[in-house]
Formats: sequence, C-alpha cells, structure tokens
Amino acid sequence: DETVQAKIIERDEKGKVKGEFTGIRKNGERFPCEIASVLFHDIHGKQIGCSMIADISARRNAEQQLRNTLDEMQQLSQHLKDAREDERKFISREIHDEIGQLATAIQLQLYMLKLKSADLSEPCLEKINRSMELSDLMISSVRRIATSIRPIALDERNLNDALQWQCEQLQENHQINCRFTREFDDSKLSPEAKTEFFRICQESMTNVLRHAQASQVEVSIKEQGENIYLLIKDNGKGFDTNQKTTHLGLIGLRERAHSLKGELTLTTGLGQGTMIEVIVPNRWK
Repeated sequence: DETVQAKIIERDEKGKVKGEFTGIRKNGERFPCEIASVLFHDIHGKQIGCSMIADISARRNAEQQLRNTLDEMQQLSQHLKDAREDERKFISREIHDEIGQLATAIQLQLYMLKLKSADLSEPCLEKINRSMELSDLMISSVRRIATSIRPIALDERNLNDALQWQCEQLQENHQINCRFTREFDDSKLSPEAKTEFFRICQESMTNVLRHAQASQVEVSIKEQGENIYLLIKDNGKGFDTNQKTTHLGLIGLRERAHSLKGELTLTTGLGQGTMIEVIVPNRWK
C-alpha cells in the first residue's frame, strides 16, 4: 500500500508518525484503525520501532452521528427560515392589500361625505377633515409596516432596489448617513439568495442601531471572479472580539451565510468601527 509506505518513510525521517488506516480482523472484517509508530534506541544503541494500533470504529460512528445530527439541524434551520419568510410574505401582502384597501375605502367615504355635506356646521367639517388626515396617516402606516415585514421590491423588482430601500430607511428614520453602491447585476440571482443577502444586510443594520453608535454606513454588493461579495461597514465604536460576550446577531448572520455555502468575516476593534464581509459562490445565479 502506497499510503503505508509513505508513512513508513515519514517515520524513518522524523522518528515518529501517526495516521488512520483500514485494518483487517482475523475473520476478514475491515475496520478503521489509528496507528502510531515511533523509533527509539535502546541502551545498546540498537534502533527499535514501536507501534500501537487502536480500533477507532466507535469514534468514527460517533463522528458520523454528529455529522448526521448537524445536517438535520441545518435542514430544520433552513425549513424554519423558509417558513418564516413565507409567513412574512403572506402577512405583508394581507396587511397591504386587505387593511390598505379598507383604509383607502374609509378615506374615499370621508371625501364623499365632505363633498355632500357643505351645509354641515364648522365643527362637523373639522372632524371630517381630521378623520381624513388620520386616514392618510393610517394608509402610510399600513404601507410602512407591510414593507418593513417584507419589502415589495424584493419580490417584484430586485435585490439592489431592496438594499437601496433599506439604506434609505436607515437614513430617513435614524439620521444615519447610509450609502449603497451597486456593482452587481442580480437579475439572475435565485430568490433564496436574494432573501438571505437582504436579511444579512437588514440584521447588520439592526446591530448598527443597537450597538455601534455610528453616523455613517456603507453597503456594497459586487461580483468578482467566482464569488459574490456583500460588504456592510460602519464608523461606529466597534468592539473587542476577544471579550467573551454572546453575539446572537452575529451567529444568525453566519448561519445565513453558511446556508448559501458562503463565509462571513468580521473586522472590528474598539474605536475602529465594524466591517462585515460575506463571500458567497455565484452558483446561486
């Protein structure tokens, strides 16, 4: 066996070696084993080789069970995320279509009432006008809530528009300067990848609002070589990555990146801001 011969040569050169092989029992059954071999000299200077063989069948079985469990957990996690996104999409459309239409109908009824009630007293007209103002506010609130649950741009247009909208919301609602740079044609990107990229950006911005105390955020997405790169960078206070804290938000971001067979890297430090880079293979196109 070439592998065995290579290990023997390595042992002769380094004095010791360790590796995993397939052993054969007396009954012909094959089993995984680990062999450790070392060379040493006795008191007479004679070189002696000592080898130990350990049956690692139980360890291999435990490792396989662990891999199976991890695969099942990842499948369950993906199923829950898909179900959550479907639910968000349903709730968003129901709010937008049903409640939004009812609010618009109320507003039209108030408008018709105002046109046909010129002889009403001034206090009554003021109440109608106030009700119309409230209906306008309700319609705007319904649209805002529906969009925050699941942006229409993510389903009807493209990822770039959804990310642009997210940056505009951060800037308008929280007075944080947010710039989005699009260097990627996402027209052929799968719906699953679009959703994950958007949620990564959304959750990163939530972390900025909660912890960063930043005044500026930069978001960009581009395709380079065989990968797609999403970058979210802020000029906030940063944090010490060596400090033992539970960053559940970061765990969720990594899980989303892994679901696309990608990687997430975090660069930060006290007073240095935070940069999150997600690298995903462009096979999701």
